[in-house]
Amino acid sequence: MKIYLVNGEKRRYADGQAPEGAVLITKAKKPEAAKPIKKEEPKDEKPAKTKARKTQNKARKAESNK
Repeated sequence: MKIYLVNGEKRRYADGQAPEGAVLITKAKKPEAAKPIKKEEPKDEKPAKTKARKTQNKARKAESNK
């Protein structure tokens, strides 16, 4: 499909189907080739101690804001 300008309006027509006097705006795009999927390696998660420390700090901050 290509986009043509016909009487001031943009319309899409198949190759060779556009009416006379239509002005070509865009050319047909080539289909993109499929790209292989990259497998991501799992990220290192934080140890449980730091998670526990974070929750304790958040609790302290919440109590001090009251």
